[in-house]
Amino acid sequence: MTQFQHPQHQILTNAKIQLDCAKYFLSQDDVPNLLKKNANLYANSLENEINYLSVVDHPIVFIGDIGVGKTTGISQLFNLIIEQKKSLQERVILTTGAGGTTICEVSINSGSNYSIKVEPLGEDQVQLLVNDWVAKFFSKDQNVGVSKEVDRAIRNMANLAFKRKKIDGKLVVEDPAVILAKEYNDPELMIKEVSQRIDYSVRSQNEIVYSDHEETGEEWLKSNFQEINNGVKPDFPLPQRINITIPQSLLPSSPYDIEIIDTKGIDKTAIREDLTEWVKNPYSIIVLCSSFNSAPDSSIQQFLEYLNEIGLQKVIQERVRLLVLPRPDEALAGDAGEMVESAEEGYLLKETQIRDRLQEFGASDIQINFFNAQSDDSQEILLAFANHIEDLRHTHVKRLNSLISAMNELMENPDSQLALASQHFVNQSLQSSIKHYNRLPFAQNTIPSYLAKEIEKTHQRTVWAMVKRNGDWDPSITFLIGYASRAIAQQQSKKALDGLNELLTILLDNSELATTHNFLQQLLNNLDLWHDTFLNEIEDFAKLIFQAIANADFWGECLEIYGQGLQFRKIVIDSIEAWFEEETQAKLQEGFLQVVQALWEQKFLEPIKELCQDEETEEYQEAA
Repeated sequence: MTQFQHPQHQILTNAKIQLDCAKYFLSQDDVPNLLKKNANLYANSLENEINYLSVVDHPIVFIGDIGVGKTTGISQLFNLIIEQKKSLQERVILTTGAGGTTICEVSINSGSNYSIKVEPLGEDQVQLLVNDWVAKFFSKDQNVGVSKEVDRAIRNMANLAFKRKKIDGKLVVEDPAVILAKEYNDPELMIKEVSQRIDYSVRSQNEIVYSDHEETGEEWLKSNFQEINNGVKPDFPLPQRINITIPQSLLPSSPYDIEIIDTKGIDKTAIREDLTEWVKNPYSIIVLCSSFNSAPDSSIQQFLEYLNEIGLQKVIQERVRLLVLPRPDEALAGDAGEMVESAEEGYLLKETQIRDRLQEFGASDIQINFFNAQSDDSQEILLAFANHIEDLRHTHVKRLNSLISAMNELMENPDSQLALASQHFVNQSLQSSIKHYNRLPFAQNTIPSYLAKEIEKTHQRTVWAMVKRNGDWDPSITFLIGYASRAIAQQQSKKALDGLNELLTILLDNSELATTHNFLQQLLNNLDLWHDTFLNEIEDFAKLIFQAIANADFWGECLEIYGQGLQFRKIVIDSIEAWFEEETQAKLQEGFLQVVQALWEQKFLEPIKELCQDEETEEYQEAA
């Protein structure tokens, strides 16, 4: 997007001019140090807001259970359909089914033509999946193996898809993979055979562009997407992400660059690295998808609880929304099976129930939409998406205007004695409050306890795959350690953050401190930024110091006992807890808690202390 097209071009131009003025103001020797601190806070905040608004890319990220109708809803909402087809399944371009259909995350962008680009899984990763897939033919445990969509792709790539034939007039399904397993009677030999059949080294093509005009672009996209997703296209590798381009605007009423993200369906646990990364993207709109009857689905509730645990409440308030996907006639059943007169009435009744349930997660005020892909009009929801992006950006525009005004006021009255006296009072109040929060309280939970809680909720097949890879699976053990450490730090620091927010709000309501209100508002805006920086540092540090878990002996020991009728999850959890109790890790945990305290002081308290430190006592006394 060129500069003159930028929707916030004028405010950004004004802000950049003001930033230059602020830098000049800060270079002057005759400005009181106290006001220089304020000006420096404003200048840094100005730069942050300019950087944010300069970006015009906004992903709309859909998250929901396997089989909830997420992919079908996306296809209908964004006109990814073939008009001349009759049934919904024939009409939608993206591959849909009863769940477990899309093999990976799918990205949809606007462009000049229809195209598909694959980000492939590496050959080593595919080999591990083949190993897992073969294992199920030599194990009595139904939890061994791979997901439904990966199973389908490997079968197609290795020419081992199910075959249907008639024997004595009856339809019989034959499994060539079972026949192959019996023929080789050895998992290693079968792995070798399947790998040779796939011949991953020749699957080097990763992009295809529409040029054959014997079929429409939509038909071309549907057939090629389905072949790539299902492992049918012979030159294409197994995808870890599929990027689709279509020659149409995804959100016609929005001036921004929109990307639609169809994430992999949630299978038991919503605590996943890919979903977390999208949530942390400050430009994303997170659309939580739920079935109608159980809305909000348990996985959605789990995800909201997780966001609260790791200190992302602001994300829930600002960037999360709920999309309920009723199937035909579900909304007409009303409450407790009582029929209602229209789907709209059913939606209203359901929304009241949903908001009551969401209150527990601090999400009762999020935007809620209902969309029946069979019959509802998409335009109202598309407009709601566009407005959500506008509202998000408008929050930053308001902050930018406030900063410009604050900087002007500061530069116009640098010698105001009233301002200095009020600032002195505010500084004393902040200093007094911060003393109560210098030391973080003792952590009630430990990293192993969080890991145990999450592994308990994880699908047994996923735990098995994690153990086979020494923890390097989704969710990986290092990701879970980062999550656990962040949750602990959030738990320890929440009281301090809430207390300081409350104090700043009280000071802002005091009309006698009007000259400090700009400063207080910017300080309030920055609290969340400093707190998030603190949590991010904790998360990264924990991943680093406990990375030796990937080389622990217990992974192999757990794998050896798998399938012996024992409680596998419990054994894995007990092994992880025992590893953390070993002397080396016990010392690391003690050190970790010390680092949490040090980072709390450095990343959160220090910026506040620096701003409210009185260096000009005589000046304040004269002003008083």
